[in-house]
Amino acid sequence: QNSTSAASRSNVLQNSTIGGENTIWSGANRSNVLQNSTIDGANTNGNTTPAAARSNDGARRISQSGGTATTKKARVMNKGVILLAPHKLQQECKYLAAMVAYSIVCEKHKCMKVNAIDDAVKEYCHGAKHKDIIALFSLMLKADAPFSDMWVKNTDGSGQEELVLNPQLYPSPRYVAGVSLNQSSLRAKSKDTGIIATGRALVAMAKKGIANNKKALAFTKAFLDQNGNLPSGTTAEDLYDFVNKEM
Repeated sequence: QNSTSAASRSNVLQNSTIGGENTIWSGANRSNVLQNSTIDGANTNGNTTPAAARSNDGARRISQSGGTATTKKARVMNKGVILLAPHKLQQECKYLAAMVAYSIVCEKHKCMKVNAIDDAVKEYCHGAKHKDIIALFSLMLKADAPFSDMWVKNTDGSGQEELVLNPQLYPSPRYVAGVSLNQSSLRAKSKDTGIIATGRALVAMAKKGIANNKKALAFTKAFLDQNGNLPSGTTAEDLYDFVNKEM
């Protein structure tokens, strides 16, 4: 919903702080897209890889049946691929989908009651077959707009094409769409529950993200020159670091 004079020439940084963690968002294409994120504790040092959690090809699926609570909660690594992304990263992806859904609802349905807005945001995030609404969570995992910049296409060791979370977001380890982040993990209200996120919770996420985006835009404008360009001698990384620090 926000733009700067530099929007036509370069991505405009936006920022969402979730649980004290900084996430930079970018106005790529026509919508807000995840551009850079730093999450403390996102590394997986010390994690183990239960054999029961490995599929035959070593990296494509997670077996979640018949395991202990410890097995279910473990972040499992195999060949550099995290088979289940950290909870904080799962939450940030929910925030992004919620922001996009809330933006759509506010643009298309300007005169709606609060409960109706909650229901509509839920439908856009989770999907509604009877209304031909494709879930934003599904679009996210397929790298469809507005989520294309989140992922890069990669070929795994067996020659299969996969979508890996953009290294600009997390250089290491690799998070793979449909494996590290999947429908169940994104739809869930919280970890290890079969309950999906409610419309009310998704709207709250969207509003919090938007509020923090406005803060980040103010810091972005303070860094850019009067024409909305990066100052001489600076890079986009310098801008990301500046906004993260200020947030």
